[in-house]
Amino acid sequence: MLVIVAAAVVVMLGAAAAVALWLLPPRLAEQPRERFTATTTVVVTDGTTGASASLEFDAGWLAIGVGPFLPHDRATVVSPDGAYRAELSLAPAGAFDAATTLQALGLGDEDEQARWETAGWSTETLPDGVLVHHAELTRGTETLVVAWATPAAADPAEGTTGSAPALLLTARVPTDVADDYRTVTAALLATVQSSPAAAPGDAS
Repeated sequence: MLVIVAAAVVVMLGAAAAVALWLLPPRLAEQPRERFTATTTVVVTDGTTGASASLEFDAGWLAIGVGPFLPHDRATVVSPDGAYRAELSLAPAGAFDAATTLQALGLGDEDEQARWETAGWSTETLPDGVLVHHAELTRGTETLVVAWATPAAADPAEGTTGSAPALLLTARVPTDVADDYRTVTAALLATVQSSPAAAPGDAS
C-alpha cells in the first residue's frame, strides 16, 4: 500500500512540476527585469545565423522579462512613464514586404489585413541614414505602431546584398496620446544598428 501511495505522490508531484514549467516562461517574460541607469543598447539576435540588430534606450526605460527561458531574438522595453511598450524582433530575410512583416508579427490575419492596408505604409530615411517603413493601426484605446528599420546601406532595396537584418519595432501606446509618442518612435529608430550573419568558417 505504501508503495502505491508513494508512486501516486510522485506522479502528482511530477504533474505539478510539469504544469509549473509550462506556466513559468510566460509569467517570467512579463516580469520587470531592470531599469536602465544609463543609455543602453538592446540587441536581438538570430540564434541560427548570428545576425543581429539593436536599438538604444535612454536611462529610465524598463526592460521586461527575466529567467533562463527568455529568447535572444525578441526583447520588450517600456518607457519611463509606462505608457509606451516597445517589442523588438528581427525582420524576415529580404527586402521589405508589408504582408510578410505582418505575418512574422502574427498580425497578418484576414480580419485585420484590410485595416492595415487602409492604414497605409510610409517610407522615409531618417537623418541618421536609417531607412524606415512604418504604419499605425488604432485598436480602440490602443494604437499599434509597426516599423521595419535598417541602416540604409544594408537595405536590399538599395542594391546591397541585404545580409544585415532589419529590426522590427512593434509599439503599443494609448490612442489618446499616440501623436505625442511619434517622436519617441523616431528617436529610437534613429539608433538602429545591424550586423550580418557570420560567414561560414568565421569564429563565433
